[in-house]
Amino acid sequence: MGGYVTIMYKEFQSCTQFAIGDRVRYTDDFSEWWVLTLYPNINHVVCVTVHEDRNTRKTFKPHQLEILESMP
Repeated sequence: MGGYVTIMYKEFQSCTQFAIGDRVRYTDDFSEWWVLTLYPNINHVVCVTVHEDRNTRKTFKPHQLEILESMP
């Protein structure tokens, strides 16, 4: 049951823990992204890939990401 509580808690994380420019990791496939925009009213984070040869953008829920490097 402890694992279930942890998962439930993570699903309700707020996007306000992130800042524009943070380097984050998508926990499902371990891909790395830069935070581009925050939407706190719908609790979503829009990121752009760290690969400069592509311009891929993707929307994530906060519980799907972990911060690798924070903006100062």
